[in-house]
Amino acid sequence: MPTAATSTGWLIPHYTMFSRIAGFGIRWDITPHWMVRADYERHQGTFILSTRENRDPGRMALS
Repeated sequence: MPTAATSTGWLIPHYTMFSRIAGFGIRWDITPHWMVRADYERHQGTFILSTRENRDPGRMALS
């Protein structure tokens, strides 16, 4: 079965394009016009940055 790494001639590393996200959210309607919402998400894996929003990844600051 081809992977992203093998189908691109190993130009994309094998550890990319893996993501597991679990989330939990709650909502409380105080009145018909007011609500309170909260959510928690746990991310594991690598995340894909779109080139549409990040045209030059080399300029991104790593912190």
